[in-house]
Amino acid sequence: MDANGALSIIRFLRKLADESGIAILCTIHQPSAVLIQEFDDLLLLSRGGTEVYFGPIGKEGGQTVINYFERNGAVPAAGDVNPAEYILDTIRTSPGARSWAEIWDSSPESTAVVEEIEAIITTRKDQPVSRELRTLEYAMPLSVQIAAVTSRVWRHYWRDASYGFSKVFSNLSMALIGGVLFLNSGETVLELQSRTFAVFVVLILSPLILTGVQPKFLQFRTLYETRERNSKIYSAPAWITAMVVVEIPYAILGSIFFFLPWYYMIGLPKDSSRAGYAFFLVMLMNVWIPHIAMWIAAVCPDLTIISVVNPFIFVVTNGFTYVLILYPPFQVPMTDDVNPEVYWLPIMLCHISTAVGYTGPTR
Repeated sequence: MDANGALSIIRFLRKLADESGIAILCTIHQPSAVLIQEFDDLLLLSRGGTEVYFGPIGKEGGQTVINYFERNGAVPAAGDVNPAEYILDTIRTSPGARSWAEIWDSSPESTAVVEEIEAIITTRKDQPVSRELRTLEYAMPLSVQIAAVTSRVWRHYWRDASYGFSKVFSNLSMALIGGVLFLNSGETVLELQSRTFAVFVVLILSPLILTGVQPKFLQFRTLYETRERNSKIYSAPAWITAMVVVEIPYAILGSIFFFLPWYYMIGLPKDSSRAGYAFFLVMLMNVWIPHIAMWIAAVCPDLTIISVVNPFIFVVTNGFTYVLILYPPFQVPMTDDVNPEVYWLPIMLCHISTAVGYTGPTR
């Protein structure tokens, strides 16, 4: 990075350390005079990785580390010298018979560091250790993981405006197509068929939603498998729960945009009990579609296999609709003197009319 970019990154890390209280370890080779002032302590290594200094840098132009080397035989530093350049130039040559590594090993600063480490070890060794905490696979319980990951996934969905717009557009476009094709369908036997196929439009919506959810699921799964799972940041149940929960508000929003134009343009019953029940079923359908899409994506390794499995799911889903059910499943007794075509037609119409709100005569 250039000097300005490096300074921006280091100042950000400095702010992060000050505000959160965490320790940050940064490897840096030849910082500028301004850059090195952002650090508190310095671990200086010479050629071969031997330690030659470990301690505070000093606030006034790195005066603490400069004083250490001047005190041990280094050439005095100029007033405006860059501390980093000074110490790097200094450790290239030994000040005498002993190397800088040997000088550090026998220095009071090194002794103080060793004593501090021994004190920390002794103090921590005497503290009781909870065996229960040592057996935890993750740092936080599952409930905390779910809350954190759900918040994270929700922010990702919210920032990806195209995903929300695609949900609204898919639902609204299919609702308008169904509403225009079967506009103001009445209650005659012929128009009852239009209402039936208008209800069938709800299933046609499923491929649009299915193919929109699966790429996002694969994106999060790749992130989890390559980073979070290996580092034990959170568990798979927390991630799956977050994906399921975040999809529900989008499903409800899509149901609203689909139901209002679709239901009332077709001319289905407007009483609140039937309209409310129909909206509930449409909403359940919209909730079910993205979750079955996640299930398909979870058992498939990539989008290529998903594109093979999806058509099979569509065929099965559409094959069990009322529109495609044959007469034999309606096992109703029939006498020999009744014409089969005359007999089966009203029975089928009675069953279908129940689904689409037909209230007229069927005999």
